[in-house]
Amino acid sequence: MLKMRLKFSKVGLASYISHLDVMRTFFRAFIRAEYPLKHSNGYNPHPLMSIAHPLPLGFSGLNEVLDCELQCDDAPDILKRINAVLPSGLYVVNAAPPVAQIKEIAFAGYDISLIYDNNTLDKLAERFSDIFSASKIEIKKKTKRGTATVDIVPYISNISFSQNSEHEVTAKLLLKVEEAPLNPKYIIDALKNEGFSPDFVRYTRTGFKNKNMEEFI
Repeated sequence: MLKMRLKFSKVGLASYISHLDVMRTFFRAFIRAEYPLKHSNGYNPHPLMSIAHPLPLGFSGLNEVLDCELQCDDAPDILKRINAVLPSGLYVVNAAPPVAQIKEIAFAGYDISLIYDNNTLDKLAERFSDIFSASKIEIKKKTKRGTATVDIVPYISNISFSQNSEHEVTAKLLLKVEEAPLNPKYIIDALKNEGFSPDFVRYTRTGFKNKNMEEFI
């Protein structure tokens, strides 16, 4: 048996594939690539495969993490064979035995593009930086019990804004990953509360880091 960690991208139309469907797609891809997964024991065995911190629907990801256990001792051509049977938008960029444990993921990086079709304001990036320089930024967050007011500042390790044009601003942020990590959509909610509601938003998770700010492997 062989434990493997796959880093994969989920972009384009694939960003609208749900987490469960991504799991099903990879399960079938392993079978088609002739790398069957090991299954758990018990009355209802399931494939030993998991994805770390699943992306919300509509988000792209460049270095998503999938852990699995294969029914073989070696997989020299796994990248080529898996990618050959994956649909457009899903692509494995690296495959190797895992080094760290999933619980060692401490931060998640994101790039967020904010599009303002009819914007006539200049220096948006500077305005946004001023908003997020505050010591407290409260938003309304949905919970199992309803709605709660949450300060999102403690969740943000780093955030910066750059203005690509008079209509587009890119936010680069590093969010702390905890038991209940912050959805980056709340960053947009904070801007909406200040009157800067974008016409369109693109979310891309760029990867994970450990507590030492090193790439998670």
